[in-house]
Amino acid sequence: SIFLLQGPPGTGKTQTISELVYQFNKMGKRVLLSSQTHVAIDNVLEKIITHKDADRLLSLINPVRVGDESNVYSECVKPFIYSNIMKNVPEEYQDIVTDSFNLVCGTTIGVLSFPPIFSKVEDAKGTSIEALFDYMILDEASKTTFSEFLVPAVLSKRWVIVGDVKQLAPY
Repeated sequence: SIFLLQGPPGTGKTQTISELVYQFNKMGKRVLLSSQTHVAIDNVLEKIITHKDADRLLSLINPVRVGDESNVYSECVKPFIYSNIMKNVPEEYQDIVTDSFNLVCGTTIGVLSFPPIFSKVEDAKGTSIEALFDYMILDEASKTTFSEFLVPAVLSKRWVIVGDVKQLAPY
């Protein structure tokens, strides 16, 4: 199923995404948050991490930010980067920790560096890919090309597509 959310700047799209993440995780669902831009991803994560009820939210949401630390602009998001989390986890527990993330955040192409996604894509080799996520939330959709959209879309059962139709188109 597909859900579309459109609105101009300042109408609460990022806040709505944060609430959707909370509600989906509360229902036991796994969420893939993606965008063509690192800033959009970090804005949503920052909103969750710095929320006045962050302790309550983070007791339910177990986020991980996929990608290179040099592309993460928000200091409060950096502790949630996959490589920063895993450097303190003994090797025998890394699969357990990786499987516990119920909010995986990365750019449309960058999500491919998340080990479960990478191995799923590698194993598929031209066959269909089983969805790893219950929901994919794509932010700033108007900046995303169709081929960029397909990468996270094939990994998810349902899509929430968020954007502003008057925003700049993909380049």
